[in-house]
Amino acid sequence: MPPAGSIAATFVFDQVRRDDAFEELNERIRRIARSRPGYLGRKDWRDSEGHRAVTYYWESMDALREFASDPDHREAKRRHREWYAGYRVEISRVLRVYGGGDLDDTFGVPPEAEDRVGHRDLPDGGEGMEGRSDR
Repeated sequence: MPPAGSIAATFVFDQVRRDDAFEELNERIRRIARSRPGYLGRKDWRDSEGHRAVTYYWESMDALREFASDPDHREAKRRHREWYAGYRVEISRVLRVYGGGDLDDTFGVPPEAEDRVGHRDLPDGGEGMEGRSDR
């Protein structure tokens, strides 16, 4: 599970096209994220309307900003119209994570399973959500 206090950066999107250029850039971005200091893991999910989301977890806003400033990540932002009908980014701080039962409690997605769509709800505690818009 992501630790309390970590930063969750969620990329929500409607993908309309996947091509070789997308696959190559997407894989580079995944490798870059995993190699960055402060990277904690990632989760993928899909909602009932078919939107997808990828949440990357970071130790700090500084770690997230460092990742966001990477040239490959910036290229993907510039080229988003080639692959997405629309997207948004939601930045929040994890206040607490809890649960019970037999839910697989592993955190992050192993590289070999990153295209598999999973889902995990993280309670927001009803307060303290942070956001930042860098447009």
